[in-house]
Amino acid sequence: MTRYFEPTPALAIIALAMIASACGRDDNPTPRPDQGHSAEDMSPEAKMDMSSPDMLPEAEDMASPDMPSADMMPPLQPCQDDSACAAEEVCLAGACQVAPTCSSVKKPRGCRTAFEEMGVSEELLERAICDGETCRIACVRDTHCDAGEACSDNGLCVPFGSELTGEHPGAGEKTDLRAGIGNTLLQFPIGMPLGGYGSRAGNDGGRYSNALTSSRGQMHGLYSRAVVLDNGARQIAMLRMPIIFPTSALHEAVARRLQEKTGADWRDSLVISGTHTHSGPGRYLHLPPPDETLFPLGSFGTDNFDERAFDWMVDSAVESIEAALDDLSDARFGWEIVEAFDNDDAIASDRWSATPPFDDNRLLLMRIDDADGAPRALMFSFGMHGTFSGSDYATGDAMGGIERALEKKFGAEYDRFVPTMFFNQNGGTMAPRGDRQGHHENHKFEHIGERFVERMWENIEDVQTDRDVELQGVTLRFPLGYQELGYAADEWVDARDREQELSYGGLQCAVANAEDDDFTTSLSPDENVCLGIRGILYNRPPTLFLRSQMTALSFDGLTMITLPGEASMELGWQVLRDIQGAHGIDPLDSWVFGYAQDHQFYLTPTNLRGPLPPFPGISTPMAPDDYPDFAFSYYQGGYEAGFTIWGARMGDYLVQRAIEATGLLLGKPVELANPSPLPTQYSSLGTPAFPIDATPEERIGEVTTQPPSSIARLDQLEFAWIGGDPGAEMPQAPRVVLEREDGGIFAPVIHVNTREYDNREPLMITRLRQRPDDDLWEWVVYWEELEDFPTGTYRFKLEGHYQSASGERLPYTSQTDTFELTTSDAIEVDAEASATALRGTFGYPAAARLEVTPEPNDRAKVVGTYRLRHADVPTGVRDPVFVPSELSDQDVTIEIKRGGQVITTLTGAQITLSTAPESVAGRSNVPVTRFEATFDELESGEPHTFEITLTDVHGNTGTKLIDFTP
Repeated sequence: MTRYFEPTPALAIIALAMIASACGRDDNPTPRPDQGHSAEDMSPEAKMDMSSPDMLPEAEDMASPDMPSADMMPPLQPCQDDSACAAEEVCLAGACQVAPTCSSVKKPRGCRTAFEEMGVSEELLERAICDGETCRIACVRDTHCDAGEACSDNGLCVPFGSELTGEHPGAGEKTDLRAGIGNTLLQFPIGMPLGGYGSRAGNDGGRYSNALTSSRGQMHGLYSRAVVLDNGARQIAMLRMPIIFPTSALHEAVARRLQEKTGADWRDSLVISGTHTHSGPGRYLHLPPPDETLFPLGSFGTDNFDERAFDWMVDSAVESIEAALDDLSDARFGWEIVEAFDNDDAIASDRWSATPPFDDNRLLLMRIDDADGAPRALMFSFGMHGTFSGSDYATGDAMGGIERALEKKFGAEYDRFVPTMFFNQNGGTMAPRGDRQGHHENHKFEHIGERFVERMWENIEDVQTDRDVELQGVTLRFPLGYQELGYAADEWVDARDREQELSYGGLQCAVANAEDDDFTTSLSPDENVCLGIRGILYNRPPTLFLRSQMTALSFDGLTMITLPGEASMELGWQVLRDIQGAHGIDPLDSWVFGYAQDHQFYLTPTNLRGPLPPFPGISTPMAPDDYPDFAFSYYQGGYEAGFTIWGARMGDYLVQRAIEATGLLLGKPVELANPSPLPTQYSSLGTPAFPIDATPEERIGEVTTQPPSSIARLDQLEFAWIGGDPGAEMPQAPRVVLEREDGGIFAPVIHVNTREYDNREPLMITRLRQRPDDDLWEWVVYWEELEDFPTGTYRFKLEGHYQSASGERLPYTSQTDTFELTTSDAIEVDAEASATALRGTFGYPAAARLEVTPEPNDRAKVVGTYRLRHADVPTGVRDPVFVPSELSDQDVTIEIKRGGQVITTLTGAQITLSTAPESVAGRSNVPVTRFEATFDELESGEPHTFEITLTDVHGNTGTKLIDFTP
């Protein structure tokens, strides 16, 4: 299986070649005049030891026959950090000094050498970097900066742009609960690369892409969804975004915007969780730019950072939370943890084969009702990856399939739209299933959703809600670093230089290749070398890996803790176990959210020991203590361990931070092991807006490919129109609504979930292409409907935006020609005859696999089917015409002819029908509809013809002629 951030072999080879090349370079080159200064070029001041204020030279000490006298020299500007100095200066020993220029961006030791010749101390030399053309001493911690400044931008001190007031939103008298729901489209254009797979690496020249290929369309709309709970004394916002992961910089930017609008400090009251779909928009992770790295880190799965993409994520988050705040009304809240909900791994399964089985099979349900007890929203959580789709179509993946299936069920049962929100748990080691019955591509999305609803609906209905709800939350920020995690000297070292500690973490660690199925073996610590991030970034401190955060929450007796990355099931259990030991919190009433508040990639246990978890349905057959040491450990290896940025000690370090955060939540006196850093922020790059092409007013909305005048159920159609540039059309694709004629008036079709039937739902596939003849943007919709969809006269209404010649973003509407949706005549009949009987099967045409079949100007062209026919029928296998719900014996007629004349007609009780599970295409329990008819023995030697006709309850028909000679 292709996994998240998994580099392609070609990329790995290139990276290793670059590393080998870098290792062979001269670290002390002779500089060219434009590269820097040699020792001879440096002034006497620059050669002095500037490692401490005491070493600043007195003026008389600097005088020489070759220098101006002291009273002629400019005074040294005092400083705390470089922010007080001119652009060409560096702050050393409390004074601004002329900085050496970089000897070469690609030779990181050049700046170290220059500073070494200036007599700088070893502690500062470790932080020597090239910043543009100037050598500087980087900051790693906020303590390296002046008061009011944060260490950011990969090693620079910048003003901290906000205020930590600690004044929580709410902060009044406790009242009965109010709640608000926000459901807004995620802001991004089609063309933005999708985050999740290194297999998408490659620059295809798209406007929005750089290191990954461009997205080409959407399977459905992606929504940012928020719930705000308000009990008067406290407001808490829970935000779920369909993205690969959130970041601490995103959390801080959203909290600041909310603080500006509300006056409250939301940092302890805001949780941002990513569903971990591998097909949501990328480019918002603050990776260092490619010209400052040994190889482009964006190629591994998120594309290189773009400030505009980050701002769109912030806008989306704030918009949905503001919508929830505006929606506040009297509400009820309740929660339930369902134990052993997936013991058969129908929904998700443990994929970390290097360790013994460890799947807790727990599900958290949090329901929000109105004051009368009718559902308004559902938040639910368990562990699962979003790895169904690797195409260039945006989709919510497996978790989106479950959310949409739940919304259909709520619509059918309550006649209202109830948004549902998946919050990932310990999904780092959990793969999505949905393939047990042989479904593929989009069929899996619907299948996993139907299975989830099928098994969990009663539990959802049974959740008891209340208006009296306690709400608490606290966010703990903490540093990350070699010393902070407790590594000993030379314990964890760089693969390229065994004397270099991995002070900024490591990638592509040797442990990644240590995976096997033998739990008695593990990699020894001294064997686990990695590619040091310090070397990959030419010594620059990576801001995103040097601090993180987690939030502890309490909702009416439920304790929750977030983890900043892809937590394994084992680590999630260790967190719950150890906060029980420290604070007495029952693991059966507590929960872990992964992929929340920040992302430090995979989070694995250091070495889990102890008793068996108390969860009914835990897949682990024995207690960790009954396994060999390191059986549940980072050192077991595998892909997950290979992308644990901070190595073996990260697991235990995070457990201790969870204990601290929970203690703060409970109001206990907590002595933090490390000072809390400021929230993560980055300086604005001032990146200009993406260009947007104008569309001629006379062409906008022009339907270039009309639907056929008539189409049968179960068939597919395409239509296309000239729309706006993707930047004008965003968020995502233009809206397409299916309308049906009723009494001469067209009105939107209403979906089962009670919303209008449009391409925001998983009912159409929308893609984008650029016309080769006139370069106009053409939008294409691919559509099909099932065997029971109402026949009639339909059309598609188009709603979008375009850029005018004068630069205005303007709306447009259009519609396709009408078309007739008819019954299908494609019911298939297979039969075998004998002299006294006819036996066979009835079924609708098989659902073919959906395939992307690129063409030169249409790279995302699709063929096949994307709508699930039946959850038990594999892709490529005929769906039965179910008896008796869709077919009875009165609906089937068999005529036996001889010489063109009908000699016998069979119908009704003369034909036996049944639908029953069978083994088909290697799958068990596949429903098959069979028929059997018996009759008087046919005359031997005479040719006969059997004509079989049937009409199902929906009006679809099938006919079959069989020639037979007894």
